[in-house]
Amino acid sequence: MIGKTDANTLRAGAPRIAPGWTLENMAETTSFPKTSALDVRSKAHDVDNLYIVDGSVFVTGGAVNPTPTIQAVALHIADHIRSARADLKSR
Repeated sequence: MIGKTDANTLRAGAPRIAPGWTLENMAETTSFPKTSALDVRSKAHDVDNLYIVDGSVFVTGGAVNPTPTIQAVALHIADHIRSARADLKSR
C-alpha cells in the first residue's frame, strides 16, 4: 500500500495537534488565608460571598474527563450555600 500512494516514510509518535487539557489545582484550599486562596468550602478568603467551584479546587489532575467531578463539587458547594443562607432555605 505504501508504494501505491507514493509514501516513503512512516512516522509514529505524538499527534500533530495538541490534545485538550484542563486547568486544575490552581486555587489552594486550606483554612489558612495566608497560604491559600480558598477555605475548605471553596469560599475565597479575600472576597466576601465568592465561591470557586471548578477544577481549580482539585488537589491534582486526574486521568479522565473532570466534568462529572466538577459538577458534583458544584452541587456540594451549592447545598452548603443554601443551608448557610436563611433567605435561600425556603426556596
